[in-house]
Amino acid sequence: MGQGSQRTSPVPLIIFIVLFVFSTAGLVLTFMELSKTRKLAEDTQAKLKKTEADLRDLTVDMKKYNATIGTIGPEGLDGELKQLRQRVVSVTERGGEISASETQTLMGLFAIQEGQKNRLERQLKDQADAAKTEKDQLKESVATEQAKVKEKQTLLDQREADIKQKDDAIKEADEQRKREAGTLRAALKQARDEKEALEAEKNEKIRLLEHSVVELQKQLQKIREEVAGGVKQGVDFKPEKEIPDGKVILVDREAGIVLDIGQKKGVRAGLRFQVYNEKADGTRINVGEIEVKTVYPEISRAILLGEQDDPVQVVHKGDVLINPAFHPGRAKVFVADTPFDAAKKQAFRDALAEYGSVLEDDVSGRTDYLIIGTQPGKLMERAQQFGVVMIREEDLNRFLGR
Repeated sequence: MGQGSQRTSPVPLIIFIVLFVFSTAGLVLTFMELSKTRKLAEDTQAKLKKTEADLRDLTVDMKKYNATIGTIGPEGLDGELKQLRQRVVSVTERGGEISASETQTLMGLFAIQEGQKNRLERQLKDQADAAKTEKDQLKESVATEQAKVKEKQTLLDQREADIKQKDDAIKEADEQRKREAGTLRAALKQARDEKEALEAEKNEKIRLLEHSVVELQKQLQKIREEVAGGVKQGVDFKPEKEIPDGKVILVDREAGIVLDIGQKKGVRAGLRFQVYNEKADGTRINVGEIEVKTVYPEISRAILLGEQDDPVQVVHKGDVLINPAFHPGRAKVFVADTPFDAAKKQAFRDALAEYGSVLEDDVSGRTDYLIIGTQPGKLMERAQQFGVVMIREEDLNRFLGR
């Protein structure tokens, strides 16, 4: 009979979920860091634009200042100083006297012009240096931020590559899982088909056996009905003439002795059977006694009783099971002859009930066995008329394990 398929391992699905969660979390964190870096670069770019606007405003202010003082820069001041020097030279050359007020006026004007020139040059230089310094700082900051952006972009590319690699691995694992699942489904389908075929074959065999049992019972009943009208000698119990109750289908040192009858046939733990090896000519040889230990719906497991330790050396596959108190799916009917007292009859009644059989008070056409003691009782003649099998007390006790 086919065995049930194994369950599919859930491990590939768990690996897929874990990898997917970690990959998604890494990607979210990388996008957050990249967003921060891009925001900083945008802020730096805005600062640079503001500085350039400040420089343009400063240039406009310088032009306004130059228009106010009547010059355009250091070159204009140099021109005016040259004109002053020329005036001083012209006064000197004509040999005239220069008054103190004129000299003071000229020198003051010269000093004013020189001061304005120097102050303007310093302002322009300071502003140019400050602008250059700020511009260099901004360039350095932009370069730093660009380097960070490049580093983050490189990290993002690497993480995207890792994610893609993991996605590929997950896809490959998923494909492998699908292939394994397909293989398992195919194996399961094949096992189910084999099981169904075996079940159908078994059911057919059971049907044929049950039909054979019914036919045999009909023939036995017919014979008993024919015999009931006349006198016929009773039949002594002989194991070699009994219909087998079952067969041995497996003998193993670890598994024990496996029988082809189980719970559905009325087998219970503790039942005992005599095991006979059946020869080709129909004769049977008693090889030992077994006791049922574990019962399943269709089969049961037994152990070998007695001094024999190795069942493999004693019992073989195909050996038949005999116990007059048991019959698969049907209760055997016993009657105890009158020499048995009430206590002994009750003991037989209880023992036979363990095997699914019954003990009745009087012989009839449905009686299977008459239990006889050492002395003949009152029911033996009637049992002979019905052709009932007579079994001795000690023989039945041996089969019942008493």
